[in-house]
Amino acid sequence: MGRRWAGSGRWGTVAAVPVEPPPHVRLEDAVAGLSGIVGFWALPTLLSYVRLLLEVLERRGGLSAGRGVSSVRLAKAAVLTVVTAFFAYAWVRAATDLRDLQLEAPVLGPSLQGAVVGAAVYLVYSAGLSVLRRRGEHRRWERRLRGPRLG
Repeated sequence: MGRRWAGSGRWGTVAAVPVEPPPHVRLEDAVAGLSGIVGFWALPTLLSYVRLLLEVLERRGGLSAGRGVSSVRLAKAAVLTVVTAFFAYAWVRAATDLRDLQLEAPVLGPSLQGAVVGAAVYLVYSAGLSVLRRRGEHRRWERRLRGPRLG
């Protein structure tokens, strides 16, 4: 009598009632998922700060020494930092709750695995996006070089 059946009536339809997983299983999934999201957002955040650093180093000397850092790039880095920090906080909180619920819970392995998978997804996404941009630019140049067609 361990199973419960729903709808086992006159017509003979039998469906198992879904049983909710225990809280520690849901928290394990949350830790792995949140670490993947953090891994996805960590790369663009770091790259935006590298771009800012390069811009500062380029503008340090030379002809454009009087100009400051681009406010758009600074705002982008700030927004990406806030987004990454939000998901990182949720990730650490879920890992702490999992450790409180289950003392010997595996946290490091799924966290690292999720972060690596998230970073790999971002790399594939950014590579695909750059290929699409290059193809679009290539087509625009082809149209410009061909010129207008007559007839």
